[in-house]
Amino acid sequence: MPPFHRRTALFLLLAVQDRARPARAAPHEVAGRVIHVHDGSSLTLLQANQQRLRMRLADIDTPAPDQPFGEHARQALTALAWQQEAIGLVTGLVIGIDGQQQLSGKLFVAGYEAGQVMLRLGAAWVSRRQPEDPVLLSIEAEARRAGRGLWSLPGGARLAPWTWPRGAGSRD
Repeated sequence: MPPFHRRTALFLLLAVQDRARPARAAPHEVAGRVIHVHDGSSLTLLQANQQRLRMRLADIDTPAPDQPFGEHARQALTALAWQQEAIGLVTGLVIGIDGQQQLSGKLFVAGYEAGQVMLRLGAAWVSRRQPEDPVLLSIEAEARRAGRGLWSLPGGARLAPWTWPRGAGSRD
């Protein structure tokens, strides 16, 4: 292939890869009452304007609903956030080619960041999808050392969500 065509192919490849990446929206604040907890890391807020906003807690992963400890993780988030007034610092992520929107962000309930609380309870792992925050990693390590939550399960029962077989109930 002549050099010009290689550069053109490389340009097209980079352009396609760039489109495949999630597009980030500017972070913005939302407020509302938690009206539904879907699993250990996603919930729905009812905003003052009566619009519902589904959001996923950033920086953490919890067991899938049919995974060992999955229901416990959902119950932990429910105990923390159900019917509570909450403030979320939300970033919109556009995923997939159909323009489906999934909102991700930090949720603050009664002055606590929900993702950190889930880690302290041993109900979550630090997400390995993005650069890992050393503070969150230390919270996860402390829960692990203390044997809290999912860290009390036998090693074989502690499959991280990103290693859980897709056919066995992965959320993605």
